[in-house]
Amino acid sequence: MSSNIAVDALPTPSAKGVNLSHFPVLALHGWGMNPAVFAGLSSHGLALQALPLPGHGSASTSGAQLNDWVDAIAAQIDQPCVLLGWSLGGLVASQLALRYPQKVVGLITVASSPYFVADSDWPGTQRRVLKQFQRALSQDLKLTLERFLALQAMGSEGAREDIRRLKQAVLAQALPNQQALADGLKLLENCDMRDDWRAIEQPWLRVWGRLDGLTPVAQKDALSLDKGQDWVLAKANHAPFVSHPQLFCDGIKAWLGLD
Repeated sequence: MSSNIAVDALPTPSAKGVNLSHFPVLALHGWGMNPAVFAGLSSHGLALQALPLPGHGSASTSGAQLNDWVDAIAAQIDQPCVLLGWSLGGLVASQLALRYPQKVVGLITVASSPYFVADSDWPGTQRRVLKQFQRALSQDLKLTLERFLALQAMGSEGAREDIRRLKQAVLAQALPNQQALADGLKLLENCDMRDDWRAIEQPWLRVWGRLDGLTPVAQKDALSLDKGQDWVLAKANHAPFVSHPQLFCDGIKAWLGLD
């Protein structure tokens, strides 16, 4: 059964008889970002290896479909791992867990959603917002990325500092490929994995920011999953590992059984 973790409490070690502490943690970033966004977590005690999404950072582009992205990432995973995916990276990670279960022994989704677009009975990002980003992307790639960073940090007490850190990560590597960014926005708009998420069998931790305006925590209740754990960070936004890095790392380590 799924369990909700009390505010300010840490997750409990994953069950299902798998000792996740023995496996490496691989991380997938979100739209428009690159692996540098996770660089500071090692100083908070969480060791992980971050992989770039297709067309981001040092990675070449892939096809436009979700499985094209999944296959490109899976080709880089040569041993079973705990897969952590943030935002769009969580969509890719969850599909990879379904498509390549032998490669994923545990799943962590961070501020991620099986369906990012708001619907009549589903909280999410308004479709018009994604359409606006699609139009803006063809006019000014860098400005579009900066606007998206501001949306991610919105709501938290340290929003200005969060934006600075996210922007620093974006500029740490080459800007993403414009076609990959366009493809990524289409994935966010069109992929609906609400039914697919119910088929995920691996130990699973879902991390939410209570102040997240892009993937509202209300999705947790709308999903009503009967597996894994839901952990809500009370003062976090769409990037909880940026706004609350120590708490985030402590929670992930607790769930992995590393503490």
